Amino acid sequence: MSSLNVVLIIGQLARDPEVRFTAAEEPACTLRIAASGALVRYGGHLFG
Repeated sequence: MSSLNVVLIIGQLARDPEVRFTAAEEPACTLRIAASGALVRYGGHLFG
């Protein structure tokens, strides 16, 4: 059974994305995102 997860990231790329491949030849990407704003902790969770 497959599932789909959706994440919305708002900000600016701090660096070019780095794409690499795992040992199982699956692609993986590292992103560095710069965002401004304050984070608020509420009930053990962070909200921006």
